[in-house]
Amino acid sequence: MVVVKSATKKRLLDMGLAEDLCHKLATDRKIGEVRKMNIKQLELFTESQYSAMATKLRITFDEVMAKFFTGGTKPKSSLEYRTGKLKSCIINWWTDYVSGDAHDFDLVMSKFRQRFPKSWIEMVAQVNDSWYPEYYQDWVDQNSESYKNGVFYK
Repeated sequence: MVVVKSATKKRLLDMGLAEDLCHKLATDRKIGEVRKMNIKQLELFTESQYSAMATKLRITFDEVMAKFFTGGTKPKSSLEYRTGKLKSCIINWWTDYVSGDAHDFDLVMSKFRQRFPKSWIEMVAQVNDSWYPEYYQDWVDQNSESYKNGVFYK
C-alpha cells in the first residue's frame, strides 16, 4: 500500500516546492530519505535537471538549518548572536560590524555553501536567492518560543 507521509509533504511544502512534487516525494518516504536523494533521483520527479538542482538546494538548506539550530548540547536561540552578548531581530541578518560576530543566517549560509559547487548555487540563483532569507525568517518564526512570546518586542 502506497502512503503519503504527511509530515514529509508538509515540510516540503514549507520549502516552497510545488504540491504535486511534494506529494510524489513524500510517497513512502520520510524527510531523511528525501534528503539522501541525489540529483538524478530528484530529476525523475522534477523532469528537469535545473528543477532537480533547485529542489536539492532547498532540501539541503533546510537540513543545514535544522542541524545548526538543534545540534550540539542544547538548541541555540535563533534570535541571538551565537556569543549570546547581543540580540538582533532576524531581519537584520547581515554581519554585525560593531562586534565582528556573524549572525546565524551568515553562519547557516556559510555551512550550506560548503556542501555544493559554487556553480550549482549560481545556476539556480534566480529562483533560490531571495528564498533563502525568507525561508530562514519563516523557519525561525515557527521554531522560536521567544519570538512567539513577544520577548523581543518589550
